[in-house]
Amino acid sequence: MAQSTAKKVSVLFIANFINFLISFLIVPFLSRVCTYQEYGTYSQVLLFSAFFLVIFNFGISTISNVVLAEHEENESLVFNTGTIILTVASGVGILLIMLAGNGWNHIFNNDVFYNNLIYFFPTLFFQSISSYFLNTLLFYNRVKAIAVIVISTNVLKLGLMLYSLYVLHSLAAIFISISLFTVLQCILLYYVLPAEVRKITFKYDGQIAKQLFTPALPIMFTGLLGSGILYANGLFISNMLSVKDYAIYRNGAIEFPLVSVITASILAVTMPAFAKFKVKGEIEPMLLMRKKANVVSAAMIFPICVFLFFFSKEFIVLYLSDKYIESSLLFSVFNLALLLRFTNYQDLLVIYKKTNYIFIANVVSFLISLALNFFLIKKLGLMGAVVAFLFSLLSLAVMLTLITCKIAKIKLADFHDWRKLIIILLISFGTGLLCYAGYEYIGSMLALCIAACLYFAIIFISFLKFNLVDKVYLQQYANRVPGLTKILNYGKTKNLD
Repeated sequence: MAQSTAKKVSVLFIANFINFLISFLIVPFLSRVCTYQEYGTYSQVLLFSAFFLVIFNFGISTISNVVLAEHEENESLVFNTGTIILTVASGVGILLIMLAGNGWNHIFNNDVFYNNLIYFFPTLFFQSISSYFLNTLLFYNRVKAIAVIVISTNVLKLGLMLYSLYVLHSLAAIFISISLFTVLQCILLYYVLPAEVRKITFKYDGQIAKQLFTPALPIMFTGLLGSGILYANGLFISNMLSVKDYAIYRNGAIEFPLVSVITASILAVTMPAFAKFKVKGEIEPMLLMRKKANVVSAAMIFPICVFLFFFSKEFIVLYLSDKYIESSLLFSVFNLALLLRFTNYQDLLVIYKKTNYIFIANVVSFLISLALNFFLIKKLGLMGAVVAFLFSLLSLAVMLTLITCKIAKIKLADFHDWRKLIIILLISFGTGLLCYAGYEYIGSMLALCIAACLYFAIIFISFLKFNLVDKVYLQQYANRVPGLTKILNYGKTKNLD
């Protein structure tokens, strides 16, 4: 199980990393070439689409693995039922958006918003269906096929977007490029599904639909609230400040690709395994697997977020130029919030089909976000929005942790390997402070490079030396990376377990 899981996580990690890396790399090109107004419009359209894609998906992609595990004898019917639901929902959603028309311009305080959103309609329609196909492929362990499709289509997407930006000089062409990429990716994912599953029969089973909807609808509303926190930030900033301020905020509230990639890759592999453990009644192995996965995730995410916290100004200037230097302080605080992203706080509640509690927790978190945004943006400007996001995310994490402990009958002390998590965090902050002090004393680009290398080298060796991560997983990666096996063997000299 450990070898299989590590191998799948490795493949997904690489694919997702390239996917996020391409999105991450396009931002500095857009930031340098586009005006504040153009980049603000681009960010608003992406924000809008992310919010409405949650509606189009109904949360079905998240719950589909659980339902498939319960209907292994009739998987094609489950797949067809889900596909029909998402296709109809996507079409109806786009029609509702069109009915509002230019009214969206007033909501976003941007006269060209709706004209650009029209070019994004294909993305709105196909993205939820594509997400459903991808989760179905994960259930059947078609990880390599997913990796090939994700990597190849994203490279094509990057090429089309750069052509649109530098040759066509058109924001509309950029949106069209993204839409073409989404349609192509959806088609390819469909064709690599198992033949017996992807056969379109147009059969719809009401009972299966109920099994999909019952736990999925709270997830949808939860997703709306989660997206709504970012959506509310965008609306508050666009209306209380300006589109330019929103552009500055978005470039401060950016997420380093590795953070999402790590959590997404581990969760994509562990969730189907959790579902199968739960069906078999094997609760202890499920909880043990989760604890180990979270420690591995924290060991990779904490050092990145802490480094970017200390070196936020240097990173923003190198990444986006002096044009967005105002974003650097926002970026520093935002990375503190990302420390909470080392795990998915909803996974066990989804497995236990207690998604109504996820919804309630997100309602409370969303209301906290609205109140804090309204008052803090008035007092602190853009920093107020970041602080509001930090506290709303923290409140959500605390509530979901306590609820999960009660539902799964887990003691809070056993929910995570807290001892290892605290040690990982302390090592990261201690090393980061020393490296930043050395960089400030010398103050040159060479010093920055040396500080970065020393920081991650010390972190990596310390984690291995004190056995802070499960070497069963790391050994699988080491066999494919020359020289890493010797470093891992060095880490066996000390054990904190």
